[in-house]
Amino acid sequence: MELKPWTGIRSVLPFSLLFVFPFMGAALIEAKGHWLWVTPFFALAFLPIVDLIVDKWHPSEAARLIVGPRSEKFAIVLLWLYVPIQVVLQFWAMSRSPEFGEMGTAFFVGLIVSFGIISGAIGITIAHELVHRRDQWSIWSGLVLLSSVCYGQFAVEHVLGHHTNVGTDHDPASARRGENSWSFAFRSIVYGFVSAWKIEGTRLRRLGASSGWSWKNRILHSIALSAAFASTALWAGGRWGLIFFFGHSLVAVLLLEIINYVEHYGLRRRILENGKPEPVQLWHSWDSRSLVSGWFIIHLSRHADHHKYPSRQYTKLEGSKVSPLLPVGYPASLILATIPPLWYRVIHPHLDKFLLELEESR
Repeated sequence: MELKPWTGIRSVLPFSLLFVFPFMGAALIEAKGHWLWVTPFFALAFLPIVDLIVDKWHPSEAARLIVGPRSEKFAIVLLWLYVPIQVVLQFWAMSRSPEFGEMGTAFFVGLIVSFGIISGAIGITIAHELVHRRDQWSIWSGLVLLSSVCYGQFAVEHVLGHHTNVGTDHDPASARRGENSWSFAFRSIVYGFVSAWKIEGTRLRRLGASSGWSWKNRILHSIALSAAFASTALWAGGRWGLIFFFGHSLVAVLLLEIINYVEHYGLRRRILENGKPEPVQLWHSWDSRSLVSGWFIIHLSRHADHHKYPSRQYTKLEGSKVSPLLPVGYPASLILATIPPLWYRVIHPHLDKFLLELEESR
């Protein structure tokens, strides 16, 4: 049974759920103790269960939301508001990290994992949306979020590299069939940076720069921002603050890359007679229609439509009827992908069936 769609600003209000994570982080800093593990439990156990229940009893067709100009503005303001909240929350965690370090390994690791999930699952997701916008305020806001986890090059490589090369051997962020998530993450991180540097170098040469080491290099901007965050961590929390900063950044980046792994696993673009890949189509991305997790990750799960129309705001994305559907929502898919044998066992039958149907339809 499909729920009656909301319209106007009411249709955008569910995305306010993204603020649950940072406010949960603030509460956990004050609560201390083993409460720090509530965030991983909420993201990796509670949300998958909620998705399963809601998807069973109220399956969604992932129709496009009915929004107007005011609603669209409200939707982007929600994302802008998140940026200072995460930056302040990070500083607070940095300054309190010595207390957790002295409490013991379990407490300090809990702090790192909890805030890695907040910065990765929510922060990078919002940054992804912002760097696709065309106004400089949004782009720089997205760059700040990415730099806060030492991953600013994603703003360049994702928009100008991944979206062009998705589903081909030239894209480090497209997972091949049989490739496990951990080797993929390493490949995507290393070659993603190399790709971003090449893309930026090409752009700068077109602008007349003699080399990529120009002050206009956006990757150097992001490195400078990350260095500022690291310096702040050292000043606010000493060595504990610095370990926290780099530790939570690693967790956030791994979350991003495992989701990248899920989004295009085993899906390849055909090479045409002219040697170029076919145009990007809806069937080159895995989709998910899970309603609740879709609110938390601002419809990142409607990934096929996003790749077909990269500049389309998240409120306007809709589910695809021709792309392969993940058997479970994004949170559960992330868990499965971290265990390669289990992931292969679950996803390969769906992948094989979809590819066979696609081939027969051509």
